[in-house]
Amino acid sequence: MFSKKLIAIDVAINNKNDAIDYLIDLAHRAGYLSNSEMFKTAVLEREASISTNVGLGVAIPHGKSQSVSDAFIAMIRPVNPIQWDDDSKDEAVGLIFLIGVSEDSDTLHLKYISEISKMLIHADFRQKLHDAASIHEIYTLFTEKEHS
Repeated sequence: MFSKKLIAIDVAINNKNDAIDYLIDLAHRAGYLSNSEMFKTAVLEREASISTNVGLGVAIPHGKSQSVSDAFIAMIRPVNPIQWDDDSKDEAVGLIFLIGVSEDSDTLHLKYISEISKMLIHADFRQKLHDAASIHEIYTLFTEKEHS
């Protein structure tokens, strides 16, 4: 489910749009997207319908598009948590996951959201992600959790 190529830490971003752009670029450079703009449109349309700030300092934007050549989960950890939505009452986000699946995939994105949520519900796991010093360490945390 996770690839080291799709994880970035200590990213200097200022807002939701920066985060989405960074994640899409990461996925595109890693070969998961054939058309970044098409996928971005899908993600922003989804984001416009309801916020993907799921609480606990986590956001999980996602999109379904024919531009997704291989389903993926990308993750960034910003240098400083960002305000995800215009509503300043929402908790700032410090862990951001982007899920991309093909448009003809019925429920794969829901499966990915469920798997990530099961991991992130645990405060100690989220703290380990915040404290991790390297991409390798984060990747190891996810693969160990995925197989436990």
